[in-house]
Amino acid sequence: MIPKRQRVFAIIVIALAVALGGLRWWMAQNRPAPQTASAFHGATFEPVVQAPPIQMTDHKGRLFDLHGETSAGNVVVLFFGYTSCPDVCPTTLAHHKQVKELLGDKSDRVRFVMVSVDPERDTRERMGQYVEAFDADFIGITGSLEELAPVWRAYNVAPEKEEVPGSALGYAVSHPAFTYVVDKAGNLRLVHFLGIPADAVAEDLIKLVDERVS
Repeated sequence: MIPKRQRVFAIIVIALAVALGGLRWWMAQNRPAPQTASAFHGATFEPVVQAPPIQMTDHKGRLFDLHGETSAGNVVVLFFGYTSCPDVCPTTLAHHKQVKELLGDKSDRVRFVMVSVDPERDTRERMGQYVEAFDADFIGITGSLEELAPVWRAYNVAPEKEEVPGSALGYAVSHPAFTYVVDKAGNLRLVHFLGIPADAVAEDLIKLVDERVS
């Protein structure tokens, strides 16, 4: 006859084994399904949606139509910023210049566009001087508050003035630290956040340039 103490110990061991087996079964049944890895480095839009229209005059006085002849068949890199920005904007445009260089011959099929969030200071002339200081092909778009506000809303951009006491700037403007990417068919496809390596961005853009449009 098995001593009482040994019988109790055996019962505990069996109970733990049953519980552990049940836990393993539950975890197997409830394990999340593996996710399909994205083909892109940037964050993707799921589902893909058409980019809100933009029809405004660029810094050279030309019509920029996101869904028109000026952009059709090209990938558009769209950034919202302002010329007095002390950090994010110059960093982003310098990054875009590096990306453009990495694109090589494919750069002819990519448009780099900066839309102002500071119409009070960003005149067309000032916007032109700013973007062309980084690259002569970059496109700057500005206008009146009435012209820009609908574009901001469409792209979920909500600029806000922030007073900077003692600064020559007078005020700063809050804006996104990321870039939208619109494909050749005019669809929003990617978001590239500040800090993503230039070669990764270039790889994404090349994929979209080479993508077959149905």
